[in-house]
Amino acid sequence: MNPSLSGAVVAFVAISFAASAEGTVITWTTAEGGNGDSFEAISTQPNTISWTQAEADAQALGGHLATITSAAENNFVFSLIDYPQYWYELDPDHNYGPWIGGLQSPQSSNPAINWTWVTGEPFVYSDWAPGEPNHYEGLPEYYIEYIAENGEDGGALMTPTWNDATNAPSDINYPMAYVVEFNPVPEPGALALLAAGIASLGTARLFRVGHRRRAPRER
Repeated sequence: MNPSLSGAVVAFVAISFAASAEGTVITWTTAEGGNGDSFEAISTQPNTISWTQAEADAQALGGHLATITSAAENNFVFSLIDYPQYWYELDPDHNYGPWIGGLQSPQSSNPAINWTWVTGEPFVYSDWAPGEPNHYEGLPEYYIEYIAENGEDGGALMTPTWNDATNAPSDINYPMAYVVEFNPVPEPGALALLAAGIASLGTARLFRVGHRRRAPRER
């Protein structure tokens, strides 16, 4: 099978599995001003999860951790995680939300530079919480999570703001959730047409091979 077709089929199956096994996969449609990608919020409570493990799990589902490049996209993603099961309340003033696909690469002791997305998309938008990113007390906080601090949002402690966090399992601000983004894949009918087209190309090639002109015999 053509590698690109194989990848599309795997991604389609993975998204279908994700929708049934993990929760609801919701598309940010272009009609709504979105990018056509689909998103899923996944809770791991009561267990924490590292950023690298969350990204590995997202890839296993056929996607990647969510990349956010506009305020509209951030608001859409936040609408999926504005529920307690996606947040870890450390204390009344600190509530930690899901991982997204932001990271500092290359890593730096300067928290203000080198932020990017796991997909390589330009880091043209951010919604850092006040005072973030800060590499708190010199910690290697190279990854992005949602955070709500100091009773924001009327004390509900869920806001669409971001925090830089470490990848260490012992860190007290470790998330218990992550957001997966799935890029668009062809519809099943389109996949069938693509497969039929590839098969016909293969048949034509075999026909040409089977009807090659024979070399003249020596006399």
